[in-house]
Amino acid sequence: MTVVFNIFLFLFILDFHILANNIWESSKIYKTKNKIVSYQTILTGLDVLELNNFDLLENKKVAIVANHTSSNRFDRNIADLLRIYSSVQNPIIFTPEHGFKGNKSAGQIINDEDNYFDARVVSLYGSNKKPLINDLKEIDCIVFDLQDVGVRYYTYVSTLTLVMEAASENNIPLIVLDRPNPLRGDVIEGPILQNKYKSFVGLHPIPIRHGMTMGELAIMINENKWFANDKKVDLTVVPMNGWKRSMWYDETGKYWKPPSPNLNTFNSAIAYLGTCLLEGTNVSEGRGTSDPFLKIGSPWINKNEFNEELNNLKLPGVHFFPTDFVPVSIPGKAVSPKYVDEKCYGTYLNITDREQYDPLLTGVGVLLTLKKMYSDQFSWDNNFFIDKLFGSDYLRKYIAQERNILSFNPIWEKDQIQFYSFRFPYLIYDE
Repeated sequence: MTVVFNIFLFLFILDFHILANNIWESSKIYKTKNKIVSYQTILTGLDVLELNNFDLLENKKVAIVANHTSSNRFDRNIADLLRIYSSVQNPIIFTPEHGFKGNKSAGQIINDEDNYFDARVVSLYGSNKKPLINDLKEIDCIVFDLQDVGVRYYTYVSTLTLVMEAASENNIPLIVLDRPNPLRGDVIEGPILQNKYKSFVGLHPIPIRHGMTMGELAIMINENKWFANDKKVDLTVVPMNGWKRSMWYDETGKYWKPPSPNLNTFNSAIAYLGTCLLEGTNVSEGRGTSDPFLKIGSPWINKNEFNEELNNLKLPGVHFFPTDFVPVSIPGKAVSPKYVDEKCYGTYLNITDREQYDPLLTGVGVLLTLKKMYSDQFSWDNNFFIDKLFGSDYLRKYIAQERNILSFNPIWEKDQIQFYSFRFPYLIYDE
């Protein structure tokens, strides 16, 4: 019976996917005019549009949303590329959290930066997180090109949403140049965010690991009108060439360019999916060290006992090693890390098999162990930021009961099944 149901469900979803382009009302996929030859790397949306001589932007005044990751296959930034094309004007560059150069600390309020040649650089992570109407005067279209991490609480999806909202309010077309989901596009993990816990680290009812690209998310957001103004934008997604959903980022042929200062290695991005939950606690997540999100600790942890307990959990694909570290202030990376200049004791996560590794379950296992061993010292932050990260108060209440890790994982299975089918009409790449 289960097999028959699964086959029926697969065929239903497949038919739905085939009809997807007809269902979309205000979103479309760019059709390349020039033949795309094979490269050793995948081609991003920027590469594809460049190989077509930026035809979508010809004779237009363009605002771009970009940072240091907005580069082509030869590592040239989109802002530099557009300067070559005399038929394209680029008077303004909007930048997300961490700034245009990606050298601002997490959460650091950014005022507008210095001009980039003739283009004015305007921060979308300062007093305004949404483009102002005065900044969009005489703009013919907005181009969005940012490398995301594939995790709900990474803020670039929120920036995308507010840019889309501003574009719809001002009747300005939006073009999203697509890039890979570094953590693959065929894996979904975690609960769907509950509306009550919406914030800039999670605006939409999607799981923590959503398995979608920015282009696909843009289509989903647009077609569901997930905006305050309930108005769709004229959206075009320029898709990648050669990317498949089963790819990790290091399988794309592209080198890892940290999308933010504390994701300096690809392994740190994989770990971030789970250990970012430590941001909602009084335990260091490794900011101010060489290995953020791979090192966890505090001054009051006994590192040997802690690691013995963690390894006894037998979590798949990871081994824990005792470590100690001193978080320091690092300008442009971690200005005020937890326990700055204090010696911390804790663990280093060695990911031994990323195919088996379960980042979220690992994060929960670490939290349960901290609560079990150090109930008097361990605490959540006063505003329960953990609830916004997780998407509900379930995790915090679960940890308070000090329950078994083995009973935790199934709580989001229903959400994962629901999201697999919900997202299907918006996917634009093969499995």
